[in-house]
Amino acid sequence: MRAGFPAIEQAATADHEALAGRVHLDLASSGAAGNLPTDVRLERYKTHPDADPELVTLMFQFGRYSLIASSRKTGTSPLPPNLQGLWNEDYEPAWGGRYTVNINLEMNYWPAGVTNLAETLGPLIFLLETVKPRGQDIARRMYNCDNGGYVLHHNTDIWGDAVPVNNGTKWTMWPMGGAWLSANLMEYYRFTQDTNLLKERIWPLLRSAAQFYHCYVFSFNGYLSTGPSSSPENAFVVPNDMSESGNEEGIDIAPTMDNTLLSELFHSIIETGKVLGINNTDTTKAASSLPLIKLPQIGSYGQILEWRHEYQETEPGHRHMSPIFGLYPGSQMTPLVNSTLAAAATVLLDHRIAHGSGSTGWSRAWTISLYSRLFDGDAAWNHTQVFLKTYPSANLWNTDSGPGSAFQIDGNFGFTAGIAEMLLQSHAGVVHLLPALPSAVPHGKVSGLVARGNFVVDMEWSDGKLTWATITARTGGKLAIRVQDGQQFGVNGSVYTEEISSVEGGIYEISLL
Repeated sequence: MRAGFPAIEQAATADHEALAGRVHLDLASSGAAGNLPTDVRLERYKTHPDADPELVTLMFQFGRYSLIASSRKTGTSPLPPNLQGLWNEDYEPAWGGRYTVNINLEMNYWPAGVTNLAETLGPLIFLLETVKPRGQDIARRMYNCDNGGYVLHHNTDIWGDAVPVNNGTKWTMWPMGGAWLSANLMEYYRFTQDTNLLKERIWPLLRSAAQFYHCYVFSFNGYLSTGPSSSPENAFVVPNDMSESGNEEGIDIAPTMDNTLLSELFHSIIETGKVLGINNTDTTKAASSLPLIKLPQIGSYGQILEWRHEYQETEPGHRHMSPIFGLYPGSQMTPLVNSTLAAAATVLLDHRIAHGSGSTGWSRAWTISLYSRLFDGDAAWNHTQVFLKTYPSANLWNTDSGPGSAFQIDGNFGFTAGIAEMLLQSHAGVVHLLPALPSAVPHGKVSGLVARGNFVVDMEWSDGKLTWATITARTGGKLAIRVQDGQQFGVNGSVYTEEISSVEGGIYEISLL
C-alpha cells in the first residue's frame, strides 16, 4: 500500500524530531542575520563573527542532524558514517570513503553521548563486530597472537579489513585502532548506564582488544611497551646516536599515545569487571598491567613528550594532537585529574597552535574540545570562530582545508562535541556545569545535554554566571557536582557539600549561593 509523500514526510519528520528535539541551545540571537542564506552568513562571519552567534548554534545542531541521518539502526547491516558520512557523489571519493581510525571515525561519535544521541552508536558496534574476526586472523598471522585478541590498524572498511595499508610508514604501522575505538564503546556505557549492552556486545569487544595487547606488548626498561608503532601521523628526525641519523622517521616504540590508550583500555576492563561482577584473568591481567604502563613524560620546555625520547619534530605544528589524547577525548591529563599533566598538555597544545596546527577542519574542531578541557573558554571560542571562518562549505559541510577541498564530516561532529564541552563536562566523575564558558557568550541557555552517569542537564546563565540548572537522574546513582570554577551553590534549597545519592527520576535544582 502506498502511503503517499505527505504521510512519509510526516513520519520522517517525527522520527527525526524525536532525537533532534532533545537538545535546545541558545547562545543569543543574530537578529535579521539569522535569516540570511548560509553562504552569505559564512562570508559575513569572516569579518563580523560576533554579529551572528546563532551560526554557532546552527552548526552545532547541523552536526547532530548529520549524526542522526548517517548513523541509524537500519536493516541487518547498519554502517557508521565514514569520512563523508553517507553523502558522496564521487566514484572514487577522497581517501577511498573508508574508515580512518586514528582519529576520524572516533571523532564522528564524540557528540553522541553528551548531545543525547547515544542510540546512534549502534552502527559502530556492528562495524567492530565485523572487524573482530578479521582482526583476530591478522593478529595470528602478522603478530603470532593466537589468544583471541583482535588488531585493527589505522584504516578499515565495510568488510572489516584489519591489515595495515601498504604505504606511508607514518600511519601504516599503528596497531592501536582497537584500543581507541574501545574508548568510544566504554563512553556509550558511561553515558547510558546500559548494563545489558555492556555485557552482551561491548564487553566481548573490549576483552578481545585487551587480549591482543597482552600478547603484543613487551617489557622494555621496566615498562610494558608497544612497538613497532607510530604517533599518528607525525615524524621525527633520527638523532645522532641512532643509525640513519638526520632522516625522517615515524616508527618507534611506546609513543605517548599508545601508553595513554593502553591505560584507558585497561581501566575500561577493570571498570566493566566491577559493573558486571567479572573477576577473572581478563580483569586481573588489566590490573597487573596498569602499573607497568609508562606515564606521560614532560620535556625540556614543559611539554608532554610525543615519543619515548625528546626527538626533534619534523612538523612542530602537526595537525594530529595524538600525544595529548589524555586531555581529550581521554581524561588522564585533565585539570581535575592531574594538574601537572594538564599544564604540560597546555604547553604542547599552545606550541602546536603557534606553529600552524589546526590546519584541517577536523584538527581545528579538536582544539575546541582540548581548550574546553583546560577550562579556557575564550581560547575554545576563538577556535570556534576560526573554524567557521575557514572550513565550512556553503551547505555547512566541513572540509579538509577550506571550501573547494575534500569534504570530511568528522569536523562537523567534532565541532558539535566542542560546543557541548564548553558547557558541560563529566569525565572526572563530576557533573561540571559551565566549565569553559566563553566571555563572548555572557547570556544563554541549553537543555537536554547528558552527563556521564545518565544525568540530563538543563541550565541558563547570565552575565557570565549560572543562574539556574536542573539535573535529572535517568538511572540514579552517585551525583557529584561542580559549578564553573568552583563556585558555591545549593541543591534543592540546601548547601551542596558532598556528592548526592540520586534516585531514578530525581530532579536536582542548582542555584548559586
